[in-house]
Amino acid sequence: MEQLEFIDCVSRAGIDNLRGFSYQIKVFLLYHSKIKENERVGYETIDDVSIQKLNESNFDEKCNGYMSIKTESNTYTAIQVKRTNITVDVAKGILLNWLLLKDRGDVEEYIVFTEKDYKNTDSIFDINFDDFFDEIQNSTKKRSDALIMRVKKLFNGDKNKFLEYMTDIKQHYRFENVKKLMMKFIGRIQQFL
Repeated sequence: MEQLEFIDCVSRAGIDNLRGFSYQIKVFLLYHSKIKENERVGYETIDDVSIQKLNESNFDEKCNGYMSIKTESNTYTAIQVKRTNITVDVAKGILLNWLLLKDRGDVEEYIVFTEKDYKNTDSIFDINFDDFFDEIQNSTKKRSDALIMRVKKLFNGDKNKFLEYMTDIKQHYRFENVKKLMMKFIGRIQQFL
């Protein structure tokens, strides 16, 4: 096999993952530029990017991810960053993650952040909740730590609880579809100059 053929055969998954993380960092920086008093912005903590409102009791709390603090409640905004087309499967993955976050009791807002170039629409909730519940409950993944299995265990067949969680998430959800992230970020930086 010639060198050029070998290069063509190599998977681009690693490069695509790095692009995704790079984009998440840019979104982190955008939200960092919007930080308010008594908030901290987290990267890869409870979600891709998160904003935590602080009170004095948790101001010096240690964290597992990188956080930046600009010093009354202990609440989060969970931000899913998507630099891709949001398919039904991607939307379900976001919702599975948010169902677990909802159970924590400290997330007050859920955001999907994407760029208009991907032509995503605000359709994350355009799935049949009853069918989604059945899909979760009928999952037979072998790994108990798989996201869908953790959600299955959380609801343990309780459809009413599932529907209540989904409704609450939907009521506290926002879709951010920006034209160009870098232009938005540059605009924020110019405000400080």
